[in-house]
Amino acid sequence: MSKSLKNFIKIKNLVKEYGYKEIRLLFLLHKYDEVMDFHEKSKDEIDTSTQKKTSSMTEPVEKVKRFKEFFQNVKAVLRQNPIEKDQRWTKIDTVRKPVTQVWIFS
Repeated sequence: MSKSLKNFIKIKNLVKEYGYKEIRLLFLLHKYDEVMDFHEKSKDEIDTSTQKKTSSMTEPVEKVKRFKEFFQNVKAVLRQNPIEKDQRWTKIDTVRKPVTQVWIFS
């Protein structure tokens, strides 16, 4: 992409179109030491004759959608089964036991 060829995309415009979560995941999924060749089309739609590794927005958009669904499911489960009392770690007995007594395998 180059500015002189008019195929330059500003991050500000991408955020308006997709959202900041999707853009953040796009950069996190991309290796830092490689050049990013960005296409808005999916990887399957891009011409394979160039054999270049490209980045598209389909993967980050799908991952953000999965994250949202996961956390909605977690909220639903917590609403159905509310935590009635505080859950805290308990102290381990100060008496040392042999490993065979501590770990019970079934």
